[in-house]
Amino acid sequence: MPLPIAFRAPPSFWLLASLIWLLLVAALIHAGFKPDYWQLRHTESGTLPYPIGSVITFALIVLVEMTALGLAVQPWRFRRLWLRILISLIPWLGWNVLWGLAAMHQSPVRDVHSNWLLGMSTILLLALLVVVPASLWPSLRRWLGN
Repeated sequence: MPLPIAFRAPPSFWLLASLIWLLLVAALIHAGFKPDYWQLRHTESGTLPYPIGSVITFALIVLVEMTALGLAVQPWRFRRLWLRILISLIPWLGWNVLWGLAAMHQSPVRDVHSNWLLGMSTILLLALLVVVPASLWPSLRRWLGN
């Protein structure tokens, strides 16, 4: 069954989302090689195994977050984009706070995820600051012209 027209994104959007996800997976893999200094002090051997489960889990979490945010915001449609960004930003900031509260003594893999959340929150806020004036501009020009 095909998706409704509102959810049909151009392939370039999903290609860009896939590339960003691959970059985040590479960052997660790289973070897995960094030592977790808090956990290192509590082990007797002095070396920790590679956190493959954590890397896979966070890669899947980021994939779900990207898909949900992409389908909620639908940046390929300009009509009422500001409203979709605003509605998506509220639970996204709540999700950000939830992960931020659990950030004490976090591993480097969780740190990459927290940085992803903060970066995406910043991008959404900046997009809101750009899209609102851009969507109000035609109405303002009509109002000033009359």
